Amino acid sequence: MQESQQMRKFRMRVSYFEDEIPFGPHKEIRNPDGQLHHETEFALITPTLCVQYKNGRRHGLQVTKFGTPIYFYEDRRVPPKFILDPEGLTIEEVLGHENGEIRYAGMNILGYDKFLEHEGVELIDEEIHEDDPTKNRKLYHVSKVLMNEYRIVEVLNSTPEPDGTHKRYFIPVPATDDCKTCHGAVAWTFGLTAQDYNPVHET
Repeated sequence: MQESQQMRKFRMRVSYFEDEIPFGPHKEIRNPDGQLHHETEFALITPTLCVQYKNGRRHGLQVTKFGTPIYFYEDRRVPPKFILDPEGLTIEEVLGHENGEIRYAGMNILGYDKFLEHEGVELIDEEIHEDDPTKNRKLYHVSKVLMNEYRIVEVLNSTPEPDGTHKRYFIPVPATDDCKTCHGAVAWTFGLTAQDYNPVHET
C-alpha cells in the first residue's frame, strides 16, 4: 500500500524532531528554589516531551516527539514569532491581538520604550496614586498603528506575582469622549460610564 503524502510529511516531521530535540530518560533541571529552570536548555526532558522553563514557568519551546512545537512566554502560549524572532516583532502585531495575555507578553518582549517611541503613540492622560502605586494608570492615543485610531489604557494588576512585582496590562479602548481619561477608559472596560464607576478594589 502506497504511503500517503500526509503520512510521509508526518514521518519526516517526527524524524526531524527526534534528531534535533534531546528526548531521553526523565531529567529535570531546577534552580536553587526547586523550580524547573534553565536559561537556554530544556529544563524538563522525557522520552516523548521536552520543555523549556524559567523559574518554574514554561518559557520558550515545548515539543513532543510527534513533532508538535508550542511556544510559551512566562507560562502563556504565544505565537511562534514571539520566541523565534523577537527582534522582528512589531507594535502592529502585538497590539493587534485580541487576547490580553498575548498583548502582555508581546509588550514585554517588544519593550516599553519601543512602544512609547512609536510616532503614532501619544500620552493623553495619567493618574498617579502615591498611596497605592498599583492604581497608577496611563492613557495613550494610538494612531498610525492599526487601521483605525484607538486608545490604550495601561493598568497594573493589583494582585502581585510570586516575586512581588505587578503585571502591567495594555487594554485597547475606543477613541471616544467616554475614554478621554484613564478613569473613563477603565470604566468602559467594565461596561460603565465614568460617573458610574467607583471601585473599592480591582483585580
